[in-house]
Amino acid sequence: HSGSHHSFDMKKDMGGLRKYMPVTFATFIIGTLALTGFPLLAGFWSKDEIITAAGQGGFSYFVIVGLVGAVMTAAYMGRCVYLTFFGEYRGHGHPHESERAITIPLVILAGFSIVAGFLISALGGSRFQIGGPTGAFVVIVSGIIARHGLSGLLMVTAMAGLLLLAMGAT
Repeated sequence: HSGSHHSFDMKKDMGGLRKYMPVTFATFIIGTLALTGFPLLAGFWSKDEIITAAGQGGFSYFVIVGLVGAVMTAAYMGRCVYLTFFGEYRGHGHPHESERAITIPLVILAGFSIVAGFLISALGGSRFQIGGPTGAFVVIVSGIIARHGLSGLLMVTAMAGLLLLAMGAT
C-alpha cells in the first residue's frame, strides 16, 4: 500500500517503484521467478512434477495445458513486474518501502522459495530429467536468462506474450 495508496491499477498508479521499495522489489522478483517455475527455485519443482506426472500418465492434453499455463503465468507476471516496478512513477503522493512488519515476512518467504528449491535440487530433484518439452523449455529459458539476466527474463516474457497473441489469446 505504501507505493500505490490502496490502488491496484498498475497502469495508472504504479511504475518505477523499485527505487522506492527495494526490499519489496527484490522479494517480488524472487516470488515471480518461483511462481513462473524458474529452474532451481521451489516453484520449478512443483510445476515439473505436475507436468511430468501428466506425461507419464499418458495425459498429453494436460501436459500441453500445463505448459501453456506456465507460459501464461510467466507472461502475466512479467507484465506485472514491468508495470509496477519499472518506468516512471505514475501514482500520487510519495511512495516508500513498507514497514518491517511487512518486509521481514516477505524476505523470509523469498528465502524459503530459494532454499526449498536449492534443497530439492541438491537432493537430486524429485524425478526431474532433462528431456522432452519441459527439459527443452528449461534449457532454452535458462540459457537466455543466464546470458542476459533480468533483460533476458523480460525478453522471454515478451516472447511468451507475443506467442499467446499469435495463438489468439487475449
